[in-house]
Amino acid sequence: MARIRPLLAAASLSLAACAALTGCTGALKSFGSTSEAFDGAWVGQMNVVSRTRTCIMTRGGIRLTIDGGYMQGNVRQSGGNRRIEGLVQEDGTLSSTTIDAEFDKDTASLTGRFEEMEAEGHWTSEECDGTWSLRKIR
Repeated sequence: MARIRPLLAAASLSLAACAALTGCTGALKSFGSTSEAFDGAWVGQMNVVSRTRTCIMTRGGIRLTIDGGYMQGNVRQSGGNRRIEGLVQEDGTLSSTTIDAEFDKDTASLTGRFEEMEAEGHWTSEECDGTWSLRKIR
């Protein structure tokens, strides 16, 4: 057992580095307790509720897939597409979920909950915040 612990620690660090540096999906999927109950294709939209003058987020359409609890897709906005990715936990809540942006202050964090056929929640960035909603299409 003493020989195995260092190997497990090294494997965990390698997976974490892979996720941080390359965004590899397998590494992110291995952390946390995710669910397959929400797997499938989802569509919806995000809305801006409050903003500062420098907020670049706009209302946009969301298309994403969930596979093994790992969520990835795009948010289509007037300024172009933004990548969305994260995890859906067994109870339907989100963890480690973000909408990436060119500048850190514009990266948004998402909270919310998935149910069998619908999901909704809030998103927040440094410059603005709003809501999001999705429905399962397959």
